[in-house]
Amino acid sequence: MATAPERLETNGASEPLGIATGSPRFSWAYPGAERLSQTAYRVVVGTNKHEIAERTATIWDSGWQDGHAQAITYDGKELTTRTRYWWRVGVRIDGGEDVWAEPTWFETGPSEIQGEWISARSGRAAPFLQRTIHLESDVKAARLYIAAGGLYEALIDDQRVGEQVLDTAVTDYEERVLVETHDVTDQLSHGANELALVLGRGRYALTTENTWGWQHPPWHTERPHVLAELTVETHDGATRSIGTNEDWRVSESQTTFDSIYEGDVYDARREGSGAWSPAGRVNGPDGRLVAQELEPMRIIESKPPVAIEEPRDGVYVFDFGIVTAGWARLEVEGAAGTEVTLRYGERLDEDSTVNMEQAHVDGDFQTDRYILAGEGIETWEPRFSYKGFQYVEVHGLPEPPGVETLTARVIHSAVEDRPTSEFHASNELLTRISENSRRTFLNNFHGIPTDTPVYEKNGWTGDVLVGVEAACYHFSMDRFLGKWLDDIADAQLPDGEVPPIVPTSDWGYSHAPFGGGITSPNPAWDAAYVVVPWVLYRHTGDMRMLADHYYGMAACADYLSSYARDGILDEGLGDWLAPGHGEIRARPPEGTGVTGTAYYYRVVDLLARIADILGHDDDAEIYRDRRTSIASAFNDTFLDPDTGTYRTGETDEYRQTSNVLPLAFGLAPADHEAAVAERLAKNVMEEHDGHLDTGFHGTAYLLPVLSEAGYTDVAYTVATAETYPSWGHWIAEHDATTTYEAWELESRSRDHYAFGSIDAWFYGYLAGIHPAAPGFATVQVEPHFPSALESVDATVETVRGSISTTWEREGSSIDVRVTVPGNTTARVALPTAGTETEERPTQGKKPTEGTTVGAGTHRFRVEE
Repeated sequence: MATAPERLETNGASEPLGIATGSPRFSWAYPGAERLSQTAYRVVVGTNKHEIAERTATIWDSGWQDGHAQAITYDGKELTTRTRYWWRVGVRIDGGEDVWAEPTWFETGPSEIQGEWISARSGRAAPFLQRTIHLESDVKAARLYIAAGGLYEALIDDQRVGEQVLDTAVTDYEERVLVETHDVTDQLSHGANELALVLGRGRYALTTENTWGWQHPPWHTERPHVLAELTVETHDGATRSIGTNEDWRVSESQTTFDSIYEGDVYDARREGSGAWSPAGRVNGPDGRLVAQELEPMRIIESKPPVAIEEPRDGVYVFDFGIVTAGWARLEVEGAAGTEVTLRYGERLDEDSTVNMEQAHVDGDFQTDRYILAGEGIETWEPRFSYKGFQYVEVHGLPEPPGVETLTARVIHSAVEDRPTSEFHASNELLTRISENSRRTFLNNFHGIPTDTPVYEKNGWTGDVLVGVEAACYHFSMDRFLGKWLDDIADAQLPDGEVPPIVPTSDWGYSHAPFGGGITSPNPAWDAAYVVVPWVLYRHTGDMRMLADHYYGMAACADYLSSYARDGILDEGLGDWLAPGHGEIRARPPEGTGVTGTAYYYRVVDLLARIADILGHDDDAEIYRDRRTSIASAFNDTFLDPDTGTYRTGETDEYRQTSNVLPLAFGLAPADHEAAVAERLAKNVMEEHDGHLDTGFHGTAYLLPVLSEAGYTDVAYTVATAETYPSWGHWIAEHDATTTYEAWELESRSRDHYAFGSIDAWFYGYLAGIHPAAPGFATVQVEPHFPSALESVDATVETVRGSISTTWEREGSSIDVRVTVPGNTTARVALPTAGTETEERPTQGKKPTEGTTVGAGTHRFRVEE
């Protein structure tokens, strides 16, 4: 019997709870490499599992659709809130009999919550809100809906609700407030049930002074707020709704202070001693309630220390062996009132204590404090702050510690819930760089893609712009970055301006009411609003992000155009943190004209393509004309055709980024491309001894540009360098486990993913796996073979299943194996080669470049 589809997902999640009621997208995959071709598909949706099992659609039936598509957007009547829907997909394989997947479900969330926004009426401590609920029968089904201004932790009878932490994700609370849905059926029982909510400040009620103004955003309040509703259906047929209101009572919790930048302070002596008072009704944030559909933040892993040192009497430093993000769980025994202090950091000072140096945050930076109750062994971990760290310095321990005293809790948005990709190379340095890149991405996924989990915790658009391709190779990013794109839409001003950090407290606008410093227009950052949806579309095939954000992207392009002069946009930050220019906010030697105009071109070029895809034909023509005029101005201004060099006039020095970006974005005239690439490769090898000389933007495209031009050996030399500036330098000198913010060893942050953009070259060029059609419906497999590399083994997890490339040198030839998932075709571009398919010789077939293969494992031999 033919294989049924697997991995059924609704909006990119398996059986999601509490999604929006718009038009969900249903998708499925054939994870194995079985040779099959789907010729038609049909999706049925209903409210009853048994009806769906019988293929009876009470809500929507797509009817049989011809084709290989493995996703379809719901196109039926409006869905009802707070409702569980069932769906399944049937397919026809190779034109044969119908095969149906097992039914699956999704559940819609509320459009509004029946309750009132509440909080404590006074006090600095985290509010502890409680209400006792009496149920007259056993529970059949129960849902808890929560929206928070800030953070929350929910408990029923002292047991946590859900596994999520630091919930809900930050937004612009004037525009959107996220609602989380919990199934609490199994936590409620007949009789009395105590429902409690503990609230943290997050970025809603933060008091810590900081550079980016999170202590006074437009929505700021003195205390965090919450809006919640518990709905319960019991077996006696009754339904109850209990919302937050002034009938709830509140006391100060044991968390006496919390700050996302400073840390938590917890006084265990206060447990059970709080004085109760009625909760206060508050106005709450102005934003509309929206379902939280990105992956929740969770405790992903617990790690013991690899070493414990005592640099000073009574001061202990725990080394966890890797740079990570999260917090430490403390286990301690001692007298009541004893205060234990935990200070977190990425590196040590010369005296072997934790380095706490920073210039952006007032107060007790990255520090937790725990005050003992004095009741035997006490175990505690923070609730409302996370830190970036490898080391934790501990003061105040009553006794010398053991490995059980501190446990690192690794925390990030759970993008690893879906299958993730893997890359390995015979040169262990490349494998290590890829692992470091992956870890750094995860360390910065906390409801938004941050720049650093230590110093800023901000969603810098430029970092996402250069990192998005690598991130999409590593993980399924549509839910996580889909939320962040909505954050950009919320932050965009009517004239199209986008701030450099998203969400923002209003910091970074050109007319920012305070501070600012880095403001728009900033094309090498602003372009993220166009590039990110495009990359997501290429990796997922989901057009909804293009359609949903089209007019916002167009407004962004118009905003940039308003600052261009004769086609040149000399604005913004330029190529950030190139070697020798590691000072924060240092202007690159080449200035900003090439970088700014190149990204301006990139925005307009992509919008021309997007307008074509969405059927905005008149817009597409306008953007094509604008693209042509920008390219003409760019080359007239910056290209020296005699030397094949792009220069800005601000320096006589050859600048790699000034020549990388025209090649990467298609700006270089066809008759000059080879000369520009040759001059670039020569600069790398002869003038920089096989090293890069690029910052965030040049680095993201340098190695792909070299490989595209036939200089893969040069790219490999750059990638494997172990002296400054290089990825290997961090590893050789610091045994680095993450990627740094700057190439210098003294880089402020050791946990920035921007230079992790190299992983796009690992997967896209060394393994050679590209989406030839959106969503990998067709795969381009074109591995590059550096002469000094023996083998590569990589798997990319896509919406259609696993795609892998393995190649290995065997004498004077290279053995290449390509595995393609079911219902997918691949164009394999290799030099003339002999081939075997699924280990069986094909009697001398000699595929040339562009050989098309279907599902299965295919073997090729390339003679060097």
